[in-house]
Amino acid sequence: MYLLSIKELKIAILENGLSEQIQYIYLFIFIAFFSVFSEVYVFFPTTPTIFDKIQSILSILIQLVGIYLAYRMHGGKEGNSFITKFIPIYVVLAFRFIIFTLLTMLGSMPLLWGLSFLIPKDYMGDLANIFYFAYIPILEIVFYLRLTKHLKDLKDVKI
Repeated sequence: MYLLSIKELKIAILENGLSEQIQYIYLFIFIAFFSVFSEVYVFFPTTPTIFDKIQSILSILIQLVGIYLAYRMHGGKEGNSFITKFIPIYVVLAFRFIIFTLLTMLGSMPLLWGLSFLIPKDYMGDLANIFYFAYIPILEIVFYLRLTKHLKDLKDVKI
């Protein structure tokens, strides 16, 4: 099971394929990601702003377009075992991106704290929302670009 190493995962897929048990584990983690992240909002009772609503719609569009492009880069209907490759690659990238996102968000806190001395309190929340409003979609786009690259590598037998 590979949770951070894309290269080793791609080698395993190309050389031996993945066993049914490993495919099941990746599918389980994949579904768990979506279940947890789609339901976690109930623990943060806030009133969504227009930024939240726009970001939610944008996120859905990025995901749908990203999955479609990944499918096309893998060969579309002429491809071979798309889902068998998509889910494990997605899981490993998701682990990497979760770690990266947490680190960059923690890193942005001192910046936002410093800006709070320059910007009136009434506008600081809006500034933080705008920062994350721009950051999250960019991160999602990069995620799907990396995903399509790795699936294309598997199609072209590149590690």
